[in-house]
Amino acid sequence: MNDNAIPWLFGLLTAGWFGLMAQRAERNWVLWVLAGGFFGLVTTTFVFGLGHAAAIPFSDHQKGALHIEWTVLAGVLIAVFGGLFTIGLRRKNGGAAATGKADPQLSEGPPANVGVPAQPAAKTLKR
Repeated sequence: MNDNAIPWLFGLLTAGWFGLMAQRAERNWVLWVLAGGFFGLVTTTFVFGLGHAAAIPFSDHQKGALHIEWTVLAGVLIAVFGGLFTIGLRRKNGGAAATGKADPQLSEGPPANVGVPAQPAAKTLKR
């Protein structure tokens, strides 16, 4: 694969990942797609730029082996930092959504006993 195509591929994959997570979290997916694409493209370009600068004195064979390392490194950086950036998009009640049961904490309205003063227990009269 061409060196120039890999950053664009990572950018598209990251944009899709961020957009899918934003859509699942019911957030503005367009902004997340743009941010994810930009993040993937910049991260990969930065890693490849540093890699090429460090490999200038090497032969083409050595550059080929290092190119695989740069690709893996760019993928790992995108996965780690992308996971950190999308923590807020993860569902907090994944179990309730998967089972179809309503979460009692998310039910509409306040609980029935809110605002009602506690009543002392009824006294029994002894005769």
